[in-house]
Amino acid sequence: MKVKYLIELLQKEDPNADVCLHDFGCEDVMFVTSLLNDGGSVCIKGRYDVQLKDEIKSIYKHYREHYQGKFKDNRAMDFCHKHLKNHSITVDDVEEAMGIDSACEYKKYLEENK
Repeated sequence: MKVKYLIELLQKEDPNADVCLHDFGCEDVMFVTSLLNDGGSVCIKGRYDVQLKDEIKSIYKHYREHYQGKFKDNRAMDFCHKHLKNHSITVDDVEEAMGIDSACEYKKYLEENK
């Protein structure tokens, strides 16, 4: 399937619908990456296709390095939490990767941004 065709199909769907890898068990799509750096292939990955703890740590690291300190309020972590939410990452996932404090912050964000 070509990306162009997939985009056409998805435009007909509810933009707030969850995207699943297959209909058996509906494993959430968590990441979409370029398989080759030349842009020749796109890879759709689910929870069991990645090292989730490492991905979560990488997301936190990215937001801390690039955004923390640039805002006077906590918007850097809001951006981080929005990113996690968009990737269907759960509070339990965050706790396992980053510890209870980060998980509590993420849980609070999710409750405030339903």
